[in-house]
Amino acid sequence: MEVPFYENRKVAKNRPAVEPSVIGAIGGHNCFDIELYDFAKKLFEKGPRRNANAISARLATLNSGRGLGSKKFWLSVEGAGRFC
Repeated sequence: MEVPFYENRKVAKNRPAVEPSVIGAIGGHNCFDIELYDFAKKLFEKGPRRNANAISARLATLNSGRGLGSKKFWLSVEGAGRFC
């Protein structure tokens, strides 16, 4: 699922690979968290399908006024200090 108007800027391009044994150990210690995440992800993915018409209308409204590249959009993001 693609989130509109979002760009992840804090992604390391040279991050070292994690060993499969480490990933397995982490998964074993966090099995309930993983189960909860999978359940929530399924619910989240069902939401847009149930509300497709309303979401399309709101996205059209967003796209018609201030686009992703507009100065107003970027100033609001920078002002929040979250994505810089």
